[in-house]
Amino acid sequence: MAKIRFPGSNMAMIAGRINASAGTDAVLTDNDGAATLTRGGTGDYTVTFVDNFNAAPVVTCAVVDATFSTLAEYSMVIQAVATSSVQFNVVLNATNATVTALADMDFHFMVVGSRER
Repeated sequence: MAKIRFPGSNMAMIAGRINASAGTDAVLTDNDGAATLTRGGTGDYTVTFVDNFNAAPVVTCAVVDATFSTLAEYSMVIQAVATSSVQFNVVLNATNATVTALADMDFHFMVVGSRER
């Protein structure tokens, strides 16, 4: 995970990858101590920041599906955003585009917002 400060401003960015393939032992890789990971259940992950943002940050995320060996389609849902944390859901979609279930799948995320210097 990378924690980046922008010189001369109070903007900060936290980016990382969730390695969910370990299931209940999912990990936040490249962790530099800027955040911690909690797995609430299958496909439900919360990243909690060590230092809060001044306001709810901007968040983006994407599923990492390196195999392409199945017809499964995954999508990401940013379930909740707060100054102290972000909750993500990984969703396995049925072929008719209806949600079938939450699923454990690796994903990347990036959070950008204002922080005190």
